Amino acid sequence: VLVAALVDGRVVATALWTQPWNVVLSEIDDARAVDALAAAFATDALGGVHAPAEHAESFARAWTSRTGRTYRASSRQRSYVLEAVTPPRDVPGSLRRAQTEDRDRMVDWMVAFDDEAMGSESGRQAVIALVDGMLTSPARAGYVWEVDGTPVSMCQAVGPTPHGIR
Repeated sequence: VLVAALVDGRVVATALWTQPWNVVLSEIDDARAVDALAAAFATDALGGVHAPAEHAESFARAWTSRTGRTYRASSRQRSYVLEAVTPPRDVPGSLRRAQTEDRDRMVDWMVAFDDEAMGSESGRQAVIALVDGMLTSPARAGYVWEVDGTPVSMCQAVGPTPHGIR
């Protein structure tokens, strides 16, 4: 679901929701847009919102006043700038591209991470779709760190943004 709030024909805010993930809000250039976005999602059972802190709080208040539900801040995140890479020394193992045979382990790891770190209820099916994307999508790449032939960790690279890479 993509929602755009316009003032005089100009986009002042957007919201993107891919179920079962959280709603993602853009920067908001007009405070009135928050209520319009909340109204657009008033009949939906949202799990959360990702946005700059002030927008997330405003959206949560507007959405809960429309729905009668409650909210709580569960995590605060930031983006960081990587200015230099220092390769690790004396660290066992190596990085390799994830393969199909890694799929079940990657799903298990991601479900466990999601439950522990995010308290998510998105479920195994959503995680399976994400891992399958890492294994097959040209826009998303999964990697596994191996020590003595045994996978011990994983990560992914999703691709460039206007100001960086994810």
